Amino acid sequence: MRLMKNIICCLLMGFVLTNSGTAQSVSVSAYLDTNAIKIGEQAVFHLNTKFAMGAQWEEPQLSDSLTSEIEIIKELPWDTAENDDGTWEIKRRYLITSFDSGYHVIPPLLFSTDGDSIFTEPHLLQVKSIPVDTTKAYKPIRGIRHEPLKFSDFIPWMLGTLILLAAGILIFVLVKRMKKKSPDYSIPQKPQLPPGQEALKRLDELEGQKLWQHDQIKKYYIELTSIIRHYIERQFEIDSEELTSRETLEQIKSTITEEAYEKLKQLLELADLVKFARMKPLPDEISRSSQYAYDFVQLTKSTETTEKNTNE
Repeated sequence: MRLMKNIICCLLMGFVLTNSGTAQSVSVSAYLDTNAIKIGEQAVFHLNTKFAMGAQWEEPQLSDSLTSEIEIIKELPWDTAENDDGTWEIKRRYLITSFDSGYHVIPPLLFSTDGDSIFTEPHLLQVKSIPVDTTKAYKPIRGIRHEPLKFSDFIPWMLGTLILLAAGILIFVLVKRMKKKSPDYSIPQKPQLPPGQEALKRLDELEGQKLWQHDQIKKYYIELTSIIRHYIERQFEIDSEELTSRETLEQIKSTITEEAYEKLKQLLELADLVKFARMKPLPDEISRSSQYAYDFVQLTKSTETTEKNTNE
């Protein structure tokens, strides 16, 4: 019954609307490339507008559907052509589909021109359902099938690897060349004084500060022992700055004279009392500590001169 109604409606509208607007300066037509599709299949709906130069009209705006049962998937590119009679023609195409089985009428589309109305012809689209054999059991969905690998599948990876390798080599070569060409802006280091000369110079500078005369006795002994320990480290390769006074004396005893050893021992022991026991030595004791430091360097720096002459 529904089929008969759709067919009758389509024939009546076609009879009424066919050739309407033939006398107008604008004429329209529409047709389907096929009148029957399966559910989900696609068809092309053609909409042509023929007009004389200078004609004006308003056309329907088609967005996402032609009817509630027929969907517009997308609008295909337009075609514009000039006819032999001097008129122009715009050909539009719409890709359509339907997911409802049955007969569906595409109604006439309204075009307005010069205060008049022009309609396209109605069309009937049959949407066929896919037959399903309900007597058979349901089958599981097939898994993804992987195609066997071909040599061509590895070509992009091989090319990418070669490009990266070539880029790496190029960067390495450029960096190496830039290093060769770049001027050396490093600041030349001032020649370091021999250990003995450096120690005596620093002792003179310390005495010039007059720390203990300004009641900075502890700071004076810290600086004094620091100079002597640094000297021992350079001259005898003993890490005195990281050792205790006792450990320093044990390691240096076999390498220096007994006189130098005694002067160093008295200097370090008094310095430890000042730094850790808060002892406040008398001025003559402080002067004696300073003299012990000078004497120790003078007595041991001869080793430095002898080694230097031997190397030369």
